Amino acid sequence: MTELEKNYEKFTDWYDSKIEKTNSSYPKFYMNKEEIKALAEKIANYYEEKYHNELLEKDDKVEILTPQTKYFLEKEINLTPKESNTLNANYSSSNWYFSKQNEECKVIYCIYLPNKHKRYERAIIYFDEFGRVKAHDISGLNDILPNKKKNTTLIHIYNVITKKQPSYLDYSELEKVITNYRRNMDIKKIIIILASINLIYSKNTTKTKGFIRTKQMINDFNKVYKLNLNMSDIKALIKEEVNNQNTLQSIYDNYLEVFYQTGRRPYPDKLLALLLLQEKNKYEPLRVSEGKFYEVYKKDIDKKIAQIIRNFKITKEDMIHYIEEKGIAYKEETYEHDKIWTVFAEGFGTMHWTIMYHPSYTPEKAYFECLSCYHDEKLKKTKTNTRTKTLEKIRRKHRGH
Repeated sequence: MTELEKNYEKFTDWYDSKIEKTNSSYPKFYMNKEEIKALAEKIANYYEEKYHNELLEKDDKVEILTPQTKYFLEKEINLTPKESNTLNANYSSSNWYFSKQNEECKVIYCIYLPNKHKRYERAIIYFDEFGRVKAHDISGLNDILPNKKKNTTLIHIYNVITKKQPSYLDYSELEKVITNYRRNMDIKKIIIILASINLIYSKNTTKTKGFIRTKQMINDFNKVYKLNLNMSDIKALIKEEVNNQNTLQSIYDNYLEVFYQTGRRPYPDKLLALLLLQEKNKYEPLRVSEGKFYEVYKKDIDKKIAQIIRNFKITKEDMIHYIEEKGIAYKEETYEHDKIWTVFAEGFGTMHWTIMYHPSYTPEKAYFECLSCYHDEKLKKTKTNTRTKTLEKIRRKHRGH
């Protein structure tokens, strides 16, 4: 079962438990389970298409503007009225009216809290869709609310009443409004989490790019729908995936995320080994020199080197530093050659070593074992702390020595 399927299963259990516990007098959910899943997929598809791989590869820190209005975002995602109602659901009640404020019509709701002991007495509370209550919109609660001159919120009034629990007051209607609001928030959170999982576990991209899209989506929905979502749950998902599934792509993505946050990157040949070993079955176990191996698979290896340079923002100055760090004096005329054979050679050398001597190894085992085996064996043969004899021969040949 995939992570996506596991989370859909959790969602289904959660939804069913909520429906079972729902009193028939409560307002029903706007959407059923399948419709909610479909909406999550629609939102994920929108962000995957808008912030496509090519855009993120061009610049992983591309500045993305947050939509300013609900209308813009809902039109872009192409929401149906039912989907829009679900995302816009906040506080509400069966009693409402339109109020014109500053040339704009707003919906105002009201609820009644009857006095159990006096038949014709009741408290009244007026509130907007975000649960805001103005001081003059409360009547009949003078003995319960300590400060009657300040604006407040419906949830605050509910907390005060439930704490004092006045025996004469029937606040069941208020309780239903609060319960329905919390359920609306749960549904929105579930939709965003399901959309995030769709983005992160998408087969069309990497988890790092899925993480970038998810962050943008949460920023948009927080602003447009006045939500209070954060990335902690999503980061936990990614961390769990990296820990539980020791896949090379997850490790690469994790290195990339660390680089975004701290600017630190591992040595480039290690990154190249991570990318190449994922496609181990593509390469033939050629019993040839590393120079010949590179020539045969040059196009593919160079493409992955370019990806690493682009992803990790490796400049020419960085590359020169790597070259000189290995004891090689920088020369402009041999720069491209030294970049391959000094900085990246052990990456594709690990691949070559693996498929020749350990073809049965999984990519993960090859990475953790063959990378060190390759280095150790080469060091024994050459009795040097820098390069192998093979690499030295190739370097001397191209330098004209």
